[in-house]
Amino acid sequence: MKLPENVEFTKDEEKFLKSEFGLTVGQVLFMGEDALDKLYSDCAKIEIHEASIAGNGDISERGRIAADTVDTLHGEYDSAEFDAEMAEDD
Repeated sequence: MKLPENVEFTKDEEKFLKSEFGLTVGQVLFMGEDALDKLYSDCAKIEIHEASIAGNGDISERGRIAADTVDTLHGEYDSAEFDAEMAEDD
């Protein structure tokens, strides 16, 4: 994966990257594709884990920020792109 053009992380996402992975935004901006794929996957795993803990309740702040970071790393999804990625997983 490649970062979206003009990617910007929020202060919460910056703190999250530092506390969870020991990474600065500067380091993330210079990561190779494989490292970005792993970071994206690790953030998604945190989001899924926190959502499973929450059940029908509100997801934790950690889970919310992980989800926001996933969106920032990937950029906005459109429905066609989402459908294509889901088809690849089948």
